[in-house]
Amino acid sequence: MNKICMGCEIKFTRQSVKNISHERFSKQLYCSDMCKRKHQKKLRERICINCNKTHYVKCRDYIGNFCKPECKKEFSEKNKLSIGKYNLYKKNCTICKKKYLATGKGQQTCGSDDCKFMRNRSHAVIKRYLKNKHLMKFIIKRLNNYKQRAKKIGIDYYLSAEYLYDIFPKDFLCPIRKIKMNINSNIQVQKNSASLDRINNNKGYVVGNVKWISSWANTMKSNITIDELRNMLNYYVNHEALQRLSDTDNKI
Repeated sequence: MNKICMGCEIKFTRQSVKNISHERFSKQLYCSDMCKRKHQKKLRERICINCNKTHYVKCRDYIGNFCKPECKKEFSEKNKLSIGKYNLYKKNCTICKKKYLATGKGQQTCGSDDCKFMRNRSHAVIKRYLKNKHLMKFIIKRLNNYKQRAKKIGIDYYLSAEYLYDIFPKDFLCPIRKIKMNINSNIQVQKNSASLDRINNNKGYVVGNVKWISSWANTMKSNITIDELRNMLNYYVNHEALQRLSDTDNKI
């Protein structure tokens, strides 16, 4: 019976390898010990994740280059994975940095909903996302709304998700009402929901002209300019002062 050596790929017989037994020859893979050592230096020793037997593979990323097709099929059925023609790779998710089993070399994320949402984002956005996931998801979903609104009104729009994240109040308090702002994007807009306000309404959504305030405060401000707001405030302050004076005069 002739076999082909895995190292030099030359045919060898049982008599050429020290005339070993038939049982041992059936498991023999190399024509000599030297050929075995040379070949295994080029390969990496791995353990089959299904049957835990040792085998040798060429790619360093492989952990699931199963020792035989039966192991691969059994493992995929047991774990409900559609491995197909691919092997399993041990990788770190580019978003959450957790280890996972990838079914192809091109797979970069672990497949969770959050990681799918953040796929193809910049490194700056991902870095901030890992610090506060809920806030960054809220900002990214709101960005598209502000972009469409700016296009509809016909004003400038030059904002990024990382800039809006950096200017968001760290204590989550509205600078006007001093209440905690809500950043849940799945519910309808409420009085305490976070809203992006344009300081000068003559300008667009640009860097330096936006601030995060509560939705109630933004609605009250509406399209009033700063000068008009100051005049209205002075009017009511003076009116209140005059009313107090008239009340004191009436008492006297």
